[in-house]
Parts: sequence; C-alpha cells; structure tokens
Amino acid sequence: MLFNSYTFIFAFLPIALSGFFLAAAIGRMTACVWLVAISLVFYGWWDPRFVLLLLISIAVNYGMSELMLAVENRPRLQSAILSVTVAANLLALVYYKYLFSILSFLSAHHVVSLPFDNVVLPLGISFFTFTQIGYLVDVKQGTARDRGLLNYATFVTFFPHLIAGPILHNREIMPQFAAPATYRFSIRNIRTRHLHHRPVQEDSSG
Repeated sequence: MLFNSYTFIFAFLPIALSGFFLAAAIGRMTACVWLVAISLVFYGWWDPRFVLLLLISIAVNYGMSELMLAVENRPRLQSAILSVTVAANLLALVYYKYLFSILSFLSAHHVVSLPFDNVVLPLGISFFTFTQIGYLVDVKQGTARDRGLLNYATFVTFFPHLIAGPILHNREIMPQFAAPATYRFSIRNIRTRHLHHRPVQEDSSG
C-alpha cells in the first residue's frame, strides 16, 4: 500500500487515525493495541504471509532482549547473547535480501551450478531488522526505556516507519508514545508529523 495511493489516503489512514483516538479514549494500552493491529494490517496488505515473519522476528528479538536484561549483572554473557542475536538477524537479512542474488550472479558466471528458487523479498525487512538490532544495543547499554512487549511491538510495527524508515531508536520514539498529548486529537500534531512520519514508500529492494 503506497502512502500516496487513494486506498491509503481515503481509507486506511482515516480508519487508522479515528480508531486510534477512539481507542485512546479508553486508555493508552487500548490505543497501542489498535496501533499494532492496524500496523500489521498495513504490513500484510502487500503479502499477508510476511506478517508471520515479522511477528516471529518481534517475538525472538524481544525474548532475547528480556534474556539480556535478566543477565545484566553478567556482562560477558550479555554480550554473547547480543552477538548471537545480532548474527541471527543479519543471517535472516542475508538469506532474504542477498543470498539468491549472489547465487544468481555466480550461476550466470558458471561459478556454481546449484538448483535454487528465488524467494520473495519481505517488504521493509532491512528497516525492522536494524530497528530491532538498535533496540538490542540500547538494552545492552542500558538506554532502552518503556520496555514491555506491547511497547516493543508498538515501537517496531508503527506503520509510518515500518517499511519506509527511518531507523529509529527506542529512546527516540517511545517518549512520544508516553506523552499524554499523543493520545489527544490535534491538527497541529498531524501537520508537524509529530511521530516522525515520513511518507516515502520503500522500494522492492527492502
């Protein structure tokens, strides 16, 4: 769904905003649940299969961040967990984004002759991968704030930056979600892009 498409402008965005502020009237947690849900709808619009990949990535990275917090008094072990988790994220990124391009290049130049099928590149995989790596580093440095699974899911899935960036740190965006003014409708907030919305669609190189 392109940010400049009629579907986004006249259907998705009004539903997302009205639902957010109606949910906010109930409470912050309800508003965040709505925001995560509508962000997953947005992400799955192009190919619903990749919603599961995104959820697995969120679950694994959040779980490992909690494990890092549990062993924060053992810095060497914490660093080892960070290294393994970052490596796993990068391997997933290489698999989806680079591996088959490399194999195609090598096959075209008769370097390898392995049978393989190309995989579809998940939209925004670079952004949500590096966003979560940044969060893991923030946890290691003790600068991650507003932790908790719902806060984490809101931070990672927030649709304006999920597929188009920029890559944000938890400490940059979560204070905005914690501010009461965020949950009150304001033309000024929308006009000034209060939550760093940058309406640029990521290309298919993701």
